[in-house]
Amino acid sequence: MAAMKKAMKAEAMKAMKKAMKAKAAEEAPAMKAMKKAMKAMKAKK
Repeated sequence: MAAMKKAMKAEAMKAMKKAMKAKAAEEAPAMKAMKKAMKAMKAKK
């Protein structure tokens, strides 16, 4: 049972990491745009 739980956890972690990577790839341009906007706002002040 413990081994099965460990295996399931490992699979879940792998799936989560994959999802995170995919999400990061999608969000990278948005994050860059946000950072640029933040810099622009700070510069205006």
